[in-house]
Amino acid sequence: MAVGRITGFSAQSTYDYAEGDATPAYAGQLTLAKRQVWYLHSQNAVLVHDKLAAMVPHTYEFNVHAPVVMTVESPSSVKIAINGQSVCLRDLNGNAPFRKWTGPAPKPGVVEDHCAFHLANDGKSMAEFLVLLDVGCLRPTVTVASSSVGRTVTVGGQVVNVN
Repeated sequence: MAVGRITGFSAQSTYDYAEGDATPAYAGQLTLAKRQVWYLHSQNAVLVHDKLAAMVPHTYEFNVHAPVVMTVESPSSVKIAINGQSVCLRDLNGNAPFRKWTGPAPKPGVVEDHCAFHLANDGKSMAEFLVLLDVGCLRPTVTVASSSVGRTVTVGGQVVNVN
């Protein structure tokens, strides 16, 4: 049985953070599958950073599933809305286009929609997803700045250092 593990967690006054390593779950097909997640309290938003690698060229997917038809707003964003609630997802790297795909047939009377951000990789470098889940689709201003140690993501004034 392939398993992953939680490698870090912290709860702060302005955010909650967790990270995990799912590399063992891919049974050698991937050489790296790590995820970092920040819940930004003041923004009611979740920032997800995935780092992936394989020894051969690969197209990675950041899959999204919903109980309603999703609205693709642009190649880098999608909206899910149901019963007065919504979440908008944005690719902050700008390099992983969002496309719908057909999943297995749902149960009768049930709606299921399937989409994914796609990221092609040459197998010689690490691939990264950086996705914002904006609860309520409040659309905060977001900036991403690179530095020598990683990136600084600012979501509506709240700063996260991604390394």
